[in-house]
Amino acid sequence: SFDRNLHHRKPASKLVNAWHAHVPAILGRESAYRALRRSSLDYIEASSFVEAKAAVEMLKRDSGLRRDMAENGRRRAPETNVETLTAQWREFFTEVALSSYERLLQRGPVWRAAFFGKRYAAIRWQGLKARVLR
Repeated sequence: SFDRNLHHRKPASKLVNAWHAHVPAILGRESAYRALRRSSLDYIEASSFVEAKAAVEMLKRDSGLRRDMAENGRRRAPETNVETLTAQWREFFTEVALSSYERLLQRGPVWRAAFFGKRYAAIRWQGLKARVLR
């Protein structure tokens, strides 16, 4: 899309799918794509129809760039395969979430209520700021 939203809750599925298909990707300026980006070979960023069309023309003219982007996608794809993602989630739950939950249970109910109230207020504040700044 060519809108100016950051898309914080939107996954980088189009980028990951392009890597798995070993094809160049032309994508919008979204935070999910930028978070995964390591080099200019990961994808071409376009924020308008004109930029997207120029990127297509560039890829049509430059077979080396197409090949390099496809090869880069082939190398990056294993980072997001089922086995890798499963291992990352397993590590998160066993190493981070479980220990954090156990520490939380050791705190008293008043502390937990204050903690969750503060987190809820912060989340609501971020949502309000996002709506106001649109």
